[in-house]
Amino acid sequence: MADSPFDAALPRIREIIAAAIGRYGIPGAAAGIVSGDRLEWSQGFGFADLESRRPADVRSLFRVASITKTFTGAAIMQLRDAGRLSLDDPISRHIPEFGRAHAKRGDLDQVTIRRLLTHHSGLVSEAPFRYWETLDFPPFERILASLPKVEVVLDPDTQFKYSNLAFALLGEVITRTSKTPYAGYVAGNLLRPLGLASTTFELTPELGRRFATGYDADAYSDSPVRANHHPIGGLAAAGGLYSSVEDLAKWVSFQLSAYRATGDGGAGPGTALSSGASFSEGPGSQARSRTILSPATIREIHRPQILEPDWRAGYGLPWRSTRSGDRIYVNHGGGLPGHRTTVQFDPAHGIGFIFLTNLGWHDGPEDVAVPALNALNDAIAQRQPAVEVAPAAVPEQYRRLLGAYVARDVLFTNVEWRDAALRLVLPPGTRSLHAPARLEPTGDALAFEVVGGRGGGELAVFEAGPDGHVAAFALGGAVYRRLR
Repeated sequence: MADSPFDAALPRIREIIAAAIGRYGIPGAAAGIVSGDRLEWSQGFGFADLESRRPADVRSLFRVASITKTFTGAAIMQLRDAGRLSLDDPISRHIPEFGRAHAKRGDLDQVTIRRLLTHHSGLVSEAPFRYWETLDFPPFERILASLPKVEVVLDPDTQFKYSNLAFALLGEVITRTSKTPYAGYVAGNLLRPLGLASTTFELTPELGRRFATGYDADAYSDSPVRANHHPIGGLAAAGGLYSSVEDLAKWVSFQLSAYRATGDGGAGPGTALSSGASFSEGPGSQARSRTILSPATIREIHRPQILEPDWRAGYGLPWRSTRSGDRIYVNHGGGLPGHRTTVQFDPAHGIGFIFLTNLGWHDGPEDVAVPALNALNDAIAQRQPAVEVAPAAVPEQYRRLLGAYVARDVLFTNVEWRDAALRLVLPPGTRSLHAPARLEPTGDALAFEVVGGRGGGELAVFEAGPDGHVAAFALGGAVYRRLR
């Protein structure tokens, strides 16, 4: 990270991490910063195993728990894009046995794939077993057999209600729709194509040597106790993965790839601020990423389907978006006995932060990740060099379009050439239906597709007389006439 704008943020980030480790007594942790397609910085803290004093590092494997849900969501979206399912399908269309459940509120047909992904189906949180007490997790076959005891307890879309059972069911949708066992589908269609070689549902002996032993706090002393390590059986699609900072950095970079220059109307470039190691494997890597999920689908996965009334949080498919002031961070956390984790990223600036710990049931990841991202963003804002750009000359074919226009004597807009694009600009002190927006050329010299605003996706069509003089343009049922 030599000469990186993040250099100024690292001391503060290390302080934040050290404070959380001290506050909660975390035995070991690993953290990483992602910028664009690079793992810019990473560091281990404390011990992956207290007895052997083995240090934690970026290759240490943690139970990432509910971060698994982001992989389950991606798999569902792959199948959606392949035409195998619709997000608005009732879950019973793919799992007919769900018809044996009971709707205390709403209707079983309202339990759709989309609502399960966003935790707004009203479905109970868990299958009817005491596995969080016994840590004896049933296989999915027993969960399926228990559906007559399962209830929908809230009307759909009325309240965020986190449900691990929802994702167990979504895992079965993936199995039945793809005709491939869930874990095999995720490995073959997400993990291997993205190079997540150490991310797995089952520890091999080799990977087991990198596993960070899980601990839970002792209520009566400062010494953590070794946590019981049980596979979670039929809840694998809700939280079964093991992974590392090294691998999750590739997963975050894949999410951010949808906001870098994509050539298909992407949201714009991300931030690549130093010469850290790139995950790219050559010129075909971006094309390979697109075969996994298109940039448009990745952005759809992140986009909130439902917002909280105060707009501080939104729920995607299944990524969550949260506010920190004016900044929006997309994130997902995870927790199981012995491990607490989070991944968070800022699409606007192309940066992400990963924090994995081998202590269960604490708030350290949340205490660390948002302040760390804020420190990174502050560093970018303070050290981003000013860029002087020579103004782009107005293309000759657009000169005749520039000027002031008005519709019905009350709705004003200027057509201007700004920042190398033709734009609708709102004049000071006026009203407009359609400004501001950008005008993208089409095959017709007088027709432009509107990008942004009320007219987004529609055509602004200019009208020219026999002499070529442009007198007006029509957009969205309004005619804007040129002011002389």
